[in-house]
Amino acid sequence: MQVQLERPTETQVDVNVRLEPEEVDEVFKRVLRKVRGQARLAGFRPGKAPPALVLRHFREIIEPEA
Repeated sequence: MQVQLERPTETQVDVNVRLEPEEVDEVFKRVLRKVRGQARLAGFRPGKAPPALVLRHFREIIEPEA
């Protein structure tokens, strides 16, 4: 992760963060596992639904958190 700060004025700070794709994937998978453990989907025991199905139903929760 690379973080770069720029100060265009005395009261403003621009923060630029560069993440490697591997870092983003790992965080996304971690959040998916967390949601999967709590997800209740018809036909599956809690925490046992396939990841793709959990992602399809809970994408609006997973993506912003990741």
